[in-house]
Amino acid sequence: MKISAYDPRDAGRLAELYTASVHGLAHTRYRPAQLAAWAPQPPDHDAWRRRLDEITVLVAELDGELAGFIGYADDGHIDLLFVSPAFPRRGIATALYRDAETRLKRLGVTAFHTEASELARPFFERQGFHVEAPETVSRGGVALRRYRMRKLGSLVRPAERREQLRLSDGRTLAWHEWGSEDGLPVIFCTGAGMSGALGFGHDALRHFGVRLLAVDRPGLGDSSPHPGKSLKSWSADIAEMTKARSLATCRAVGFSQGAPFALALAAAGVVERIAVVSGQDDLGDPALYPLLPAEVQRLVASARDDADGFVDHLAGVASADWLWGMISAMSAEADRRIYLSPEFSGLYRTALEQGFRQGAAGYARDTANALGRWPFTSGEIGVPVDLWYGALDTSPVHSPDFGRTLAARLARATRTEDEDAGSAILWTRADDILALLVSDQDRPRPVSSR
Repeated sequence: MKISAYDPRDAGRLAELYTASVHGLAHTRYRPAQLAAWAPQPPDHDAWRRRLDEITVLVAELDGELAGFIGYADDGHIDLLFVSPAFPRRGIATALYRDAETRLKRLGVTAFHTEASELARPFFERQGFHVEAPETVSRGGVALRRYRMRKLGSLVRPAERREQLRLSDGRTLAWHEWGSEDGLPVIFCTGAGMSGALGFGHDALRHFGVRLLAVDRPGLGDSSPHPGKSLKSWSADIAEMTKARSLATCRAVGFSQGAPFALALAAAGVVERIAVVSGQDDLGDPALYPLLPAEVQRLVASARDDADGFVDHLAGVASADWLWGMISAMSAEADRRIYLSPEFSGLYRTALEQGFRQGAAGYARDTANALGRWPFTSGEIGVPVDLWYGALDTSPVHSPDFGRTLAARLARATRTEDEDAGSAILWTRADDILALLVSDQDRPRPVSSR
């Protein structure tokens, strides 16, 4: 299936599909007079062209044929969603809706509404909409029943549960949770300086049967410091946690600076599949180092030549406000739209404030470990790794080639590069990331974008 932007030259074809869809699919719910009032035959192509010019329209093609289309406004209103009667039950409406919702989320839209027919109501309910009120509208003097429906989504949401574990050496390991308590455990390795307060994919977690555990790394949030914290000690902590809580068949997600921590879990055999999202690669790799800005090259060299000195210096200047300012400044406009929105920025800043609650040393050591020499090789990672990058990501400390080199080093990697997304792809495509993570798909696939 191919989904693409609407070409105004196809207005007539969309009008004909709409008419065929109404008369071919809705006849079980509406009388002939109602169908004729709803979709007059033949359709007025000029009127349709004007209507389609006022909204954003995506079209789906299947086997080279026009299969369906969706039209929506930038305020989250789903105005049109119709599928050709020649392609019933092929997942076309679902694919169109998910694509439109993803695009709207990139604009910071989290609430969606529509007016659904009797036929469309069950579909929208499956997408998470609820009925606000039934309506009766008149078309040419003929009454038609429909439903005003709304979906109140959210890119981020406060944690549903908070947990702690006393480790065998007496330290505390803390984490935040969302999703099904008996679901598939997914360890979330958060971004730089963050506690586990900022999750993702909240509307999809229960759908996919996922229990998301966002762990505070030692020295951040409510987790005790570790005097010799490393990527290996992190893996040991998570292994102890999963054993103590009987968390079998775990998977993991690493976002931004969390990527090497997720890869470490994979190398240690703690998890059976991971997703790396907007992830930092091994920036000292000979293929990547020349691609880095000079300032980042100096950071990498410093972390590798004198890790303790690097930590002392960074801990002396870093703070939650300092890191928030740097993230805001380095992010692309598409990402700032999301990160700086009131709902998102509130929880993001909370995660940073909690992350620096014990001071900056925990963040500084994490940064040294991520920039330093990793204590494992790519060859030690035998589990599937899903790589997700947005081509609009402007962070200089993520992967400079959007995971291409990393994918080549890994034996079982898939890579998705979204040309319309930035680093916030973790939130704008959370459904897709989780769907692949919980699947058994394990084969290379070409780069895809949406």
